[in-house]
Amino acid sequence: MTQNNQNSKSNNNKDKTEHLSEALRDNLKRRKAQVRKATKNESKED
Repeated sequence: MTQNNQNSKSNNNKDKTEHLSEALRDNLKRRKAQVRKATKNESKED
C-alpha cells in the first residue's frame, strides 16, 4: 500500500514539475516578445 502511495506522489510531482517548466517557458517567451516590441517602438521614435 505505501509503495503505491509513493508512486502516485512521484507522478504527482512530475506533473507539477512539467506544468511549472511549461509555465516558465511561456513566461520567458512572453517577456522576450515584450522586449522586442519595446525595442521596435524605441527605434521608431528616433
